[in-house]
Amino acid sequence: MNDDIIIIDNFIPKILQNQIENTALGEENIDYYFRRDPSYLPNDERAIELRKNDGSIVDKKEWILLHNLYSNNIESAFYKDFQSIFRLIQKNLYNSANLLRARLVLLPPMVHTEHKYGLPHFDDSPDNIKAAVYYVSDSDGDTILFEEKYSPGYSDHSKKTILQKVSPKKGRIVIFDANRFHANSWPTKKERVIVNWNFSI
Repeated sequence: MNDDIIIIDNFIPKILQNQIENTALGEENIDYYFRRDPSYLPNDERAIELRKNDGSIVDKKEWILLHNLYSNNIESAFYKDFQSIFRLIQKNLYNSANLLRARLVLLPPMVHTEHKYGLPHFDDSPDNIKAAVYYVSDSDGDTILFEEKYSPGYSDHSKKTILQKVSPKKGRIVIFDANRFHANSWPTKKERVIVNWNFSI
């Protein structure tokens, strides 16, 4: 069942879409930090097993650039430029949504990753946590949603089953249960920029 997956185009007004895109891709001095396999620690057996059992996972250098907009109750200097997205999540979908984390994620184009994706992972395990991906601009590099969900005691990290692919489109948002396994794909033509939100309901 995929009844937890919500996809909405033009989630925020066009004027806000443009402002957010200009901030994320403009001349602002946003400080990104580099991570590889951001959901797994180095030499994590789960990551090793996933790579071994799924030939569609990128097995070379995975360049992921992150900027924490909101983490541990601390807002970055740029958070207010993006908070209209979360306010509309609260207003239109989940009145009681409580923000846990927000990250700006930039993936540079990598041609060798075409038809591949990153390591499947989940954002959080409790049933009342949601994940949202807001697409800042048009690009390639789908978000891959898998049928499998994590639950306490879950130990099967073999190949996952693709349920749905969501293409990056400026102004689009996809919301799903944070315990659903998912993965990013790298763009091949231009940078892929998203805002990733985690919130309780």
